[in-house]
Order: sequence, then structure tokens, then C-alpha cells
Amino acid sequence: MADALAKNFERPDDVVEFPLITTRVVELGDLTVGELTSEPGWRWSTHVRPKVGGEWCQARHVGFIVSGRLGIVFSDATTTEFGTALVSDSPQGALGYTLGDEPCVNV
Repeated sequence: MADALAKNFERPDDVVEFPLITTRVVELGDLTVGELTSEPGWRWSTHVRPKVGGEWCQARHVGFIVSGRLGIVFSDATTTEFGTALVSDSPQGALGYTLGDEPCVNV
């Protein structure tokens, strides 16, 4: 039988910070889980791209919106919005941004 693994975001293995967004990361075996908190006004293209480069985010994101709202623009110019209690799978080649006046918390 496999061992159960558990960690707490209050004691993350790593913290990644860019302007207006903080990601607390925990490693569970071969699984990486992040809690992303993006503040109002955050945009991947403005606040992350200058440090990581590229035209589009190259990571796939599978997550759950705990609170707030997140907008996504895809490379074909289509858009979508993710809100509270939504489980999502966003492919690489997209740009995220916080919608509204409250932080978006996404696991």
C-alpha cells in the first residue's frame, strides 16, 4: 500500500513571486501543487512575461478557483472566464489575468 502524502500551503516547499501574484508550492512525490493568489490588475503579459520571456505562457494549468475570477486569452484570440468553484484545464499558449476588484485564489 502507498503512503499518504500531505503538506500545508502555510509551510510551502517554495514561494514564487512576481508583481501582483504569489505562488506557494508544495511537492507531493512526483506531483507539484501550487496555490496562486493574483491581485486585481494582474496580467501574465505585463507582470510575468518580462521575467520569463515568450509571447504566451507555456505551462498547462489544471486547477480549482477558490475565490475571485480569472480571465484567459488563448493564442487564437478566444477568451474565457473562470470563477469560484470551477475546476479548469487550461492548455499552454494562453495569457491569464485577474478579473474584478478582488484577488483570485487558484489551486
